Amino acid sequence: RNDLLGILEIDHYQENQGTIITQLDAKYLIKLKAFKCKYEIISTDAVADLEAENNEYYNSLKNGNTNSNNRVSFEKNGQTVNNIITTPAAFQVKPTLGGYYSFAEMNTAMDNLVAAYPTLARKFSIGKTVEGRDMWCIKISDNVTVDDTDEPELLFMGHHHAREAIGGASMIFLMQYLCENYATNTSIRDLVNNREFFIIVCVNPDGWEYNRTTNPNGGGDWRKNRRNNGDGTFGVDLNRNWGIDWANCAGAKGAISSCGSSSGSSNVYWGPAAFSEPETVNLRNFVQSRHFAVCMDQHSVGPYYSLPFGRTTKSLNALDNQVYTQVTSIMGKYNGMRYGNTYQTLGYEVSGGMKDWLLIGDTLNIGKVYGMTGEGSNGSSTTQFWPKAAEIITLCKGMIYQDLQIAYTAGSYVDFQDKGKINITNTNGKFYFNVRRIGLQNKPVTISIIPLANVESVGAPITINSLPNFNSTYSDSIPYTLSSSIVSGNALRFVWKIETGGYTYYDTVTNIFNPTVLFSDNMEGSTATTNWTIGSSWAYTNDAAYTGTKSLAESPANANYTNSSTRLITCKSTLNLTTAISAYM
Repeated sequence: RNDLLGILEIDHYQENQGTIITQLDAKYLIKLKAFKCKYEIISTDAVADLEAENNEYYNSLKNGNTNSNNRVSFEKNGQTVNNIITTPAAFQVKPTLGGYYSFAEMNTAMDNLVAAYPTLARKFSIGKTVEGRDMWCIKISDNVTVDDTDEPELLFMGHHHAREAIGGASMIFLMQYLCENYATNTSIRDLVNNREFFIIVCVNPDGWEYNRTTNPNGGGDWRKNRRNNGDGTFGVDLNRNWGIDWANCAGAKGAISSCGSSSGSSNVYWGPAAFSEPETVNLRNFVQSRHFAVCMDQHSVGPYYSLPFGRTTKSLNALDNQVYTQVTSIMGKYNGMRYGNTYQTLGYEVSGGMKDWLLIGDTLNIGKVYGMTGEGSNGSSTTQFWPKAAEIITLCKGMIYQDLQIAYTAGSYVDFQDKGKINITNTNGKFYFNVRRIGLQNKPVTISIIPLANVESVGAPITINSLPNFNSTYSDSIPYTLSSSIVSGNALRFVWKIETGGYTYYDTVTNIFNPTVLFSDNMEGSTATTNWTIGSSWAYTNDAAYTGTKSLAESPANANYTNSSTRLITCKSTLNLTTAISAYM
């Protein structure tokens, strides 16, 4: 398998039940035939198929049909991502280049954004490319002309690799989404008021424009920049040109040809020296001039976040591992993407990658930057890196969630949990909570309660002055008095209000006063078989607990369940709801 990936120089592919699905040009198809393995050609001309599929979409728009099949990125209250995230009014699926913005159209979109939101957005160049194009950056913040040194700085970038089309589209979508929702969405306004967003829509404009000239309807396969290597070949892979482990693929796991190459004809040519390219030099200088906390380098294609390190000879320290695990777990809640280091996610190692340099390179004079590669989906397109025009908006919406979560994590951010029981038995008591720090900044956190129904009064807000370490926790309670008219079976409702780092969010809780309890198990007993009929493996375990010391798990004590296994557990008590108006669990 690794020999095949190496011979075909496959750096990205999809996998279905052990089968590799990828896109090859004629040169590599010859090599595949010579390898003498079983293969199937799904499409003889993926680019032509993309154009035909996009033409169907464009024609449907002309006929007034705005509906398309939607990919569910994250279900929230039964909704698809299309309903959760609004499409910016300014965002366009273009009629050319497969639906994507050309570099000139990107510039126009940025100019229009600055003109429409001059107090929120500013455009500037971080330098010129090898062919003399500007590498434009958009800054978005409430005081956009001011350098707010207390606000976390965030770097988002697309088109590190020219052919990975959704990267640039998602950056345009992000900048428009932030500005258009600033006035109406308090969550977005809080973020923009307390963060500095820097968005480089197109890191590699020369390569992107080259794809436009060769394939004006989309589907171009150029990955590198457009350096003339002097030997009849062109281009350096910009994400192999950084200073950590540059040109070091000795002993690399997986397909070594994907790790990097000294050949100018290779898609992963690392260049004549680290930082030999103006694009990587411009990015390095820009990062060193700022104090970025995080960086999302948007690539494609694959359902994962690729984390440091590119080489398995290095490993994250305990703190960095905690941060990356927590951040990507939250990001992945909304789009189902998994995470791991380069080899764990891509199946091969990488030398000279940007994210390694951000964490341990010569950024250390300004502090480490938690960078990662987001490998976005290509939807259902048969072209490896060009999602269909009809799927661009849905894919961009899925990426908004991850971008907002990494933006939250860069500042003061906490995981809040209501720790009370659903059944309330006293008209006077305490509502309990737990807070865990999951942000990079340590700022005060204020917890308060807003009564909604059958809660007469509550105690004063509680301010947590410090959560000194990442994952530090704090538990406390706020006293309450219920309405004097409340009777057994009534619902009571209140809202936890959490304020920290300039933003506010809420958690609404519904409890029942003196309900009829049909079944209860705090899972602190010695054996689960007292209350449950167990098929296999289920047991109480000390591995984790919401409250107390135990929980009920299908794979206790790290006894992972086997593939395709079904593990059932059934409550021994019969729950009779025939006279119930409602039931809670």
